[in-house]
Amino acid sequence: MSNRDNLPPLTLAQTVEASVAVIRAGRVPMVLGAPGIGKTSIASIIADAVDLPHAIMIASNYESVDIGGLPVPDARTGE
Repeated sequence: MSNRDNLPPLTLAQTVEASVAVIRAGRVPMVLGAPGIGKTSIASIIADAVDLPHAIMIASNYESVDIGGLPVPDARTGE
């Protein structure tokens, strides 16, 4: 995996190790990369490593209402 600062890419083991440390610190890791490099697989490996339940959701397979629900008007403003 690489980052936006043009540092050397991390190996899979380094990516998982760093991401697990981030999760244990109470933060959320973000894995960036081109399509097809295995980001979804890495996310599953990381979740398994820290015993977190996870589900794979490919956003392009869903409509926005499937993920966020239908908009609900604000009771005060009606918007």
